[in-house]
Formats: sequence, C-alpha cells, structure tokens
Amino acid sequence: MAVLLANQAAAQLFGGNPPSQKWQQVNTDTVRVIFPKGMDAQGRRVADLVQHMSRYNTGTLGTKVKKINIILQHQTLQSNGYVQQGPFRSEFYITPPPNSTDLGSINWVDQLALHEYRHVVQNNNFNKGVSKVFSILGGELGQGAANGVAVPDWFWEGDAVTMETALSLQGRGRLPAFFDGFRALTLADKDYTYMQVRNGSLRKYMPNHYNTGYLMSSYGRLQYGTDFWKGVTDDAVCYRGVFYPFSQSLKRRTGKNAAAFFAASLDYYKKAWEPKEHETADTLTPAGRTVSNYRYVYAVDDSTLIYLYNSYKQIASFKLRHADGREELITRPGIGFDDYFSYRNGRILWTESRYDPRWNRKDYSIVKVFDRNTGKTMTLNHARRVFSPDLSHDGKMIVVNAVTPEQRYQLEILDANTGEVRGALVNPANWYYTYPKFTGDDQYIISAVRNQQGKMALIRQKADILETDKNGVMKGKWRSYPPMRDKGDFSIGGKWGADPARSTGDTATDQVLSILEEAGEIQVLIPFGNPTIGISSIKGDMVYFQASFGDADNVYAIPLNGGPVQQVTHRPNGVSHMAVQDNKIIFSEFTAEGYKLLRKPLEGSTPFDPQKDNQSAWLKPDLGEEGNILDKVPVSDLKARKYAKTHRLFNFHSWIPSINDPEYGLYLYGDNVLGTLQTAIGAYYNTNENSPAISGSLTYAGLFPYLRTGADYRMDRYLYVNDTVSVEWNELDWFGGMSIPLTFSAGKYLTGLTIGGNYHEVNRKRANNSKYRFRDSHIQYLDLSLGFSNQRIKALQNIYSHFGQSLSVRYNKSVNNVPAEQIYGRLDLYLPGFSANHSIVLQGAFQQRDTMLRYSFTDNFVYARGYNKPFYESIWKVGANYHFPIVYPDWGFANLLYFTRIRGNVFYDYSSAYNFRSKQDVTYASTGAELFFDTKIGNTLPFTIGVRYSYLLNTNPGDPSRKDRFEVTVPLQQLFAF
Repeated sequence: MAVLLANQAAAQLFGGNPPSQKWQQVNTDTVRVIFPKGMDAQGRRVADLVQHMSRYNTGTLGTKVKKINIILQHQTLQSNGYVQQGPFRSEFYITPPPNSTDLGSINWVDQLALHEYRHVVQNNNFNKGVSKVFSILGGELGQGAANGVAVPDWFWEGDAVTMETALSLQGRGRLPAFFDGFRALTLADKDYTYMQVRNGSLRKYMPNHYNTGYLMSSYGRLQYGTDFWKGVTDDAVCYRGVFYPFSQSLKRRTGKNAAAFFAASLDYYKKAWEPKEHETADTLTPAGRTVSNYRYVYAVDDSTLIYLYNSYKQIASFKLRHADGREELITRPGIGFDDYFSYRNGRILWTESRYDPRWNRKDYSIVKVFDRNTGKTMTLNHARRVFSPDLSHDGKMIVVNAVTPEQRYQLEILDANTGEVRGALVNPANWYYTYPKFTGDDQYIISAVRNQQGKMALIRQKADILETDKNGVMKGKWRSYPPMRDKGDFSIGGKWGADPARSTGDTATDQVLSILEEAGEIQVLIPFGNPTIGISSIKGDMVYFQASFGDADNVYAIPLNGGPVQQVTHRPNGVSHMAVQDNKIIFSEFTAEGYKLLRKPLEGSTPFDPQKDNQSAWLKPDLGEEGNILDKVPVSDLKARKYAKTHRLFNFHSWIPSINDPEYGLYLYGDNVLGTLQTAIGAYYNTNENSPAISGSLTYAGLFPYLRTGADYRMDRYLYVNDTVSVEWNELDWFGGMSIPLTFSAGKYLTGLTIGGNYHEVNRKRANNSKYRFRDSHIQYLDLSLGFSNQRIKALQNIYSHFGQSLSVRYNKSVNNVPAEQIYGRLDLYLPGFSANHSIVLQGAFQQRDTMLRYSFTDNFVYARGYNKPFYESIWKVGANYHFPIVYPDWGFANLLYFTRIRGNVFYDYSSAYNFRSKQDVTYASTGAELFFDTKIGNTLPFTIGVRYSYLLNTNPGDPSRKDRFEVTVPLQQLFAF
C-alpha cells in the first residue's frame, strides 16, 4: 500500500475501467465510497469503518476531517491501495493477497480501510502553516509537495501500519515476518546508517520504509505517548525550522535528531531479538557478494532439490540443485501477481499475469506447467482469476485458489491437460483458501484458510467436486455467498449449532464448522486463531507447515488425520517454506543476504500447543487506541445509489510548474475521481524566442480510444531568416484527435503499443508591425504517431533490459494547399553486455522533411552527440552505447543528496545528412563517454545527473573550430514528473 504524494500524481492509472462498468455509491458527510454495482456490502463496510475512525481515531494527529472519495476496484488481481492528492481520493484493489505471512489475514477490505484511511487523516491534518501556504498557491499537489518534503516517507507508512495494528487483533505490527528484515541485520551484526536505510541500496539488503516507519512510529508512541507524533508533524508541516523541520522537532522534544531516534528505535526492538535458543543447521546456499533469494524448495529425490532463485543481478528462475551443490537452470517464470510455484512428478506449476489490452484495472492469471521430461511448457489458457496451483499425484487434476470479481472464493479443480474447470469444492462460509495441496491419495486437500473475521485455520477437505453454475456458485444446498454479509447470515441449508469446545469466538463460523464437519466435508487440523498460517508440505502421513505461532515464523507438523502438533524448527528469524528429504528438513530462512536454504535433521521436534499464546509482549503492543474495532463497528443501513460517471468531470485541483528547457510554464490541472477526464490550462514562456503563450487541453479516456482536444496560442514569436530579415508573428494552434494505448505484457516481457493521430489547424498573424510575414498564414496538418516498446523484465541492478526494443514513428503532413511533410523514426535495441549488469544499446534514427520550407514541424531527431543541428532534407543516425556500473557508493551528505550508483557509458555515433542545396551528404561522427550519477534528493526523489564528453570526428556545423564538447545534464523536469 502506498500513499501517493504530490510528486507521484502522474502514477495514477488513467482510463482503467471499461465504459460498461456500472458504479454505485454510499455517500456520507465523511466519505463517498464508489463501487461496482452489486458490491453494496463491501461499500457499506468501508463507509462504516471510515465513519467510526473519523469520529474516534484521528485525535493522535488532529481532528480535522475532510471528505474523501474511495473507489473499490474488483477486476484486478493486484492487492493494493493508495491515497493521493491531486485529486484527493483513494483506491482499494480488493482482491486479497494469497500470502498471509507478509500482510496478515485480516479481511482485506477491513485492512485496506484501516491503513488507507490513516493516510486520509494525515493529509487532512497536515494542511497548516507553510504547507497551507503551498496549498493555497499550488492546490492539492502544492500541499502534497510541501508535506512530502517536510514529513519523511517512513512516517507516512509507519504511522498507517501502527494504526492497522492498534485497531485490529493483527496488523503488520503483530506479524513476526514483518520484522524479519531488521532482525536479520541484527543477527548478522550489520549496522546501517539512517540515510542508508532511508534511501535503500542496489547492493545490500535494506528494510523498506514500512518496516523502518513502524519501528520509529511505534517506539515514539510507546516511549513518549500517543499524542507525541501530533506535535512533531505539526512542527514539520509548519516548517518550524526551515531545514529538516521533522528532525529538528524530534531533537527539541526528545534530544535526538532523526538519525539518533532511528538508532534508539532499533535498539529498543533489538533487545527482543536475541535468540533464546540456538539451533544449528547446515547452510546449503552460502552468502555471496549479491543479495540472492532461494525460495519454495521441493525435494525431487533423496539428493536433488528444485527451488525458485533470484538476485539483485538475475531475474527469477527455477533451478535444480544436485547433491554436489551444482546448480542447473530449468526455466524462468514470467510476470505474476504471486511468485509461488509447486512441483510434483517432474512438473513445475505456477501462475502468470495476463492483462486486458486496453483496460489497465482488468487482469487475470493463467496456469503454466513445465514438464522436465519433455522440456516443454504448457499454458492452460482459460482466463481465470486463480493462485497457487497444485498437481494431483495421478497427474490428472490441478487445484487452484479461485477468486471472482464479486469476491467469492473457492478451490477449483482443473483438468491438468486442458485447463477446463471440472468443478469446485464446497465453501459455504466463503473462506479464503491459501496454498492448497493434494494428499498422497488425491482424496483430500490440505489448505490454510482465512475466515471473514480474519482468523486462520489449517484444514483437510474432501476433494469432492461439486457442480457450479456459470458464475462459479455452488448448486444445491451448498451455496457460496459473497463476503461481508450481515454477521451470522450464512444460509447454507443445514442445521445450526456448534460444539462449544471448538468455538472460534464467532457464532457464524462455529455454525458453518459444525455443519461441514458433521457432513464429513472437512476436518480442522489447526483451529481458527489470530496467528497466520503459511504454505504446507505433505510427506507421508505428516503435514509440515509454516506458522507465526511464536516470535518468528517456524515450521510445525501435525499428522494428516489430526493429532498433536510438533514444532520442527526453532529458528530466530522467519522461515517461509520447507521440504523433507532423507529424514532431514530443508527450509528457506530470511537472512541479511536474502532467503537462504538451510538443512537440519527432523529429530529434535518438540510438542507444541498452537492454541496457547506463545508470542512475546513486543508483538502485542498497547499503542494507546481503543483496540480492535472490527467487531465493534455495526452494520449500518446506508443505502446504495447510482454514481454518475459525469459527476464533477471538470475537477481542477492543482497548479503544477513545467520545466522543459527552453520552455517554462505553469498549468492548472484537473482530474475527475474516476480517472476518465484530464484537463490542463496554463501559460508558458519560451526563452529562446522571448515568446509567451497560453494553452489548454482536455483528454477523455472513458471510451476505447483516448479522445483529446486543445489549443495553444503563442505570442510574439520570431524567426531570423538572415542577418537583416526577421519575421514576428502570433500563432494559434487548435488540435483534436485520438490515441489507443494497448498493453500486451506476458511472460517475461513488458509490451505496449500506442497508436495515435491528431488534426491541427494553425493560424499565424503578423505581430508588432513586423515588416515581413509568412507566405502561408493558415496550415492544416495531420500528426500521426506509433509507439512500441517490448522489454524483458530486469533485475534490480540491471541498468537496462537484457533484451528489448523501442520503436517510435511519427508522420506529419499538411492537408490544405501548403506543402509540408515530415517523417521521423527511431529504433533502440537493448542487448546484454559482457557482464550481468552491463548493457549494449544500439540506436537508429531517420528523419526526412520537405524542401519547400513553408512550414516546419516539431523536430524530434536526436543528433550525433556533440554537434550542432545541421541543415538537411534528410538525415539518419546509428549509435552504439555500452553502459556499465562503476560503483555503488551508498553514501550521501546532510540528508540532501544520496548516491546509490555511479555508472558509465562509452558511445559512438555516426550520422549522415543530405543537404539539398549543396546536393551533398555530410557526415557527422563522434565518440566519447558519459558519466551518470543515480541519486536521491532529500532521501525521496530519484534524480540522475549526467556528464558527457564528446569528441567530434567531423566538422561541427556553425562552429567549425570546435573539436570536442563537455555537457552537463540536469533534468529538472524529473522533480515534477516523479
């Protein structure tokens, strides 16, 4: 989950839903929840929680309440949410994540409401002092920019994690895995500075701002009181102390600046992370120079393993490890919403993402099966919304966790050869299944499940296939209902009642359990409780599984038919997956160098009671709020009604500067809440021509093509024809057109295609009593464009993709009696270099224009480096670049500028231009080197500064004596585009 501040406004998805999508709303004085038709219960639940929090849980930052629009998106498999300024709104992607270990098992809609509404509270109460001035001058994004500079990113997220922890029985602050990063560094005696942790690293593992933020936010509350951060953030957003106001406020209130406060917070938690018992284990994957991860391990036989591998240098791959330690590449998975895979009988199964070509909030997944015996990969092409496939032992069936857009959850059984859905397993209480596994006889499925109250259990369920209707709903007495129904409403066609000895604390769940167990459909192996349960592995008559019963996630075991629980591993840090091989257990554990594989004998397991509270006090903090509110907030009778797509279409919210040398401007931007209409009105100034201008544009993305129109009026333009003749004029350019942005990303490639066209009508009028004027004062022309990009996914340290193509074509032609024409094309090819992080980039470009010179179109050509622009009718260029990293400094100063990487590039450009007047081809070749500094400004903004030296091998047009050139690139627009 991410709060999008002012400088991230461009990241919002534009035009993401098809026009057929019908919207409804629940509207109060505090929140308007906008949701797809038929999802009234989810919309009402979000509104109820927000109403409660706005009344009782805002005081620790302030009491100001400003109404927020929240949109529920149900057609994407992404599990996320954000709050943004410009426009002030929030989106919840409501499909739950398949992994409970990292984010918890709370009902996903509840967790999104707890976390994201805290960001709303932050934005509402940070509009004061100097930040208020920026809000008045710059609108919503003005406030966001001021807040983003004053308040560090770790506080935004850390405070939100603190609230989700304080207001529920779980939240990430109660999950052992959430602390694995800092705990791993502690156990490895690695101490990184505040600046290093804030900015991250391309070379070393660093916990993120969520982890850092919770440590510091919770420490502040626990040590200095629940209202402590209200004073600190007030000082910061009011800029009491112009430089580093947040850190200065901490210093005044605690005697510690931000760096010292971080150290104190970490020390506070370190005391709890000293391992109480030491368990030896053999490391199968020794640490290297690069952070690397070995996950989801499976035993092929008594000596061979299969696992998923990736590192900061290499993208993910499935690898085979032999007994002598040799690794063998099997294949590589593609882009997916979840990186989990399973293995059985020579076949590897995983899911990959697929995207609607046009609507970016609509996606699905497919099941991939790689057969080691044939070396071929099969794609089960049925467009499904599924996770976590597992193959039956007879090889005929695949079980998947399926999710419908309406948020119905069930285990589906697919035909292993065709992908056809054979049926589904009964799920009347709409539990959310995670990582199902077939038992050895294929008669049962083992799975961890989450109920609607956010508790988890480990169950064994009959693999009986029940018939479903076209919507995936069970026929007969077992009927699946969508989540978030009124409590206790599970009309499943059986008798009510529950065994008090097995009570979960929730009447509805107890009733469902009673009926299912009585019918012989399920057996509860581990009863429902607050600890999370992860992936299981079955060996013989034992089920091994990962769970957060203690202070760190460990491996536990239970007989397949139920019985006493054993704790198998006693590791000081999080274990995520396991396999049994040759009477030993092999598991993946998080370390300071990533996930590593360890091995220990199965002997040494100890009896364990999962229903006993086995966690220490540091995982049960009293954060000073009212405690769990999820059971307190009643179901309201708020009524849903239609939400009109035309509601506040013209929603102006912010002034944004534009810096694109030689043009500097200021624009008023508008976006409607649904993200279908963008508007911009502004003015700019061209310093080369000393020419002011005003412009406006409108883009509508609610239909299949983007539709756009606008106008640009430029005043006092001038052109020197020669030393004695100049032309001055005013120019009005009206345009209208459309474009179609398409996404074809699949497998290991991110692929996009955009086709567009605009019609322009240009009128030019003589200005300032200019003696001369243009021959043609009225021009009509077409501007047609095509953009294509295909990039193989890359690892963190890779400068560019190891294989990719980028193509841009643009064609301009007049359509009235003024002869004017120009065609431009550019192709970039990305290839691997001689080392994993080196890149070869080959470039080719061509541009040709008419020779009448009665109208000049925008020049997009990138000329040979170091040269001035030549005179030509046609020109082409080829270029070769070799990019390579030099050093990863992980160093900065004064919290102003931080260097993450210094990299270099050597290049050669060769260009030839045809001069139609001299009727000659003129060559322009250059060679040289570039030095790039990848930095972060203010610990937040990525910013790349470049230095270039070009040696000219031919005559420079307009400056024949120049043989070389130094250039410094400082792309200021990055500050506004991020």
